[in-house]
This record gives sequence, structure tokens and C-alpha cells, in this order.
Amino acid sequence: MFTSNKATITNLNGYFSIPAQEKDTIEFSAVQFANKKIVITTAILQQNNWVVALEVALTELKEVVVKPFYLSGNIATDLNSLTLEPVVDGRSLGLPNQNVKALTSDERELYSSMSGGPILSLINALNGETKRLKERVKRNYRYARTMRVKRFYADSLFVNELEIEKDNIDLFMLYCEYRDDFQVVINTKDQLKI
Repeated sequence: MFTSNKATITNLNGYFSIPAQEKDTIEFSAVQFANKKIVITTAILQQNNWVVALEVALTELKEVVVKPFYLSGNIATDLNSLTLEPVVDGRSLGLPNQNVKALTSDERELYSSMSGGPILSLINALNGETKRLKERVKRNYRYARTMRVKRFYADSLFVNELEIEKDNIDLFMLYCEYRDDFQVVINTKDQLKI
């Protein structure tokens, strides 16, 4: 509010509330809209809902040239004309074991329980330690996959399309994580099916 220096923001549907009195001035501003100031009248205060029409404010830029690539806008043409430096990694350097996946701490613990010698391996198998560690590795793998899916989609998809409250998105993903049909869909790697 311009007069009393109070401020608020709208919710996803554009609704807001702010304490105001007659003759107060409210200023509306957003990046994509022109600023607008309105003086509060008695008629406005008597309304339950008040609609404020804002004008779109576009900032038109002059011609922009992207250098040094001089891109045409046609992705097929542009990709063929770009010269890319090779990625420096273990494979490009010809290092041994370049394809070895780094183990998580749980996977290392499981490996240690199974490779600590025949007696220790037998003890861990008999007391259930190996089974417990295998289940933890499996659970963490499913959790990591589910969180990768969650990070791929914006929270607004869950809120607007699936009507899940923002605070409940993690609970929804936990529910999905333990559904076998969800795991099957993740395996397709088809973002639309997921």
C-alpha cells in the first residue's frame, strides 16, 4: 500500500487482501504489468471482491545479435555449424576404470559386510545384517529415483494439475515411490507418461 508502506503479494489465482481505509492509495506492480495506483473510495470498501484490471507492459528490444556463434534459429543448422571441444573425462583421457560407478555410502557398507572374509560374511548373513543393508540400498535407490522425477517437474504442476497442496508434494512422492506401477513408468523414461 502506497500510503502506509504496507505490502502484500497475490496467491496463485491473483487474490490478495490488505488493510486499507478510505483515501489510502494502493499501488499495483509486477514485472509484466504497468504500475497502477488506485485511491480507495467508500464504494470500493463496500465491495466483497474487487477486480483490478492491469495493463500488460511489454519491453520491446531492438535487434539482438548473438555472438560469436551467429545462430540462425534453426536448431539443425546451428548444431551442425558449432564446433565443440571434447569433454575431458576418464574416457576421453583413456584412463582405466573410467566406467566404474562410484558407490554410495550404503553400497560401500553392504560391500564391506559381504567381503570382510568368509567368517565375517557368514556372521553378517546369519544375523540379518547383509539382508538389512541390501534392503536399505534398494530403498535409497528407489528414493533417489523418485526425487529425480520430482526435481524434473515444477511444483506448479503438482499444485495446479494434480491439485496437491505444495506442503504435501513430498508425501505424494513417497506414496508414488512405493507403488510398483510408478516404478514401471519411471523405467520407460517417458516424461509424458511419468
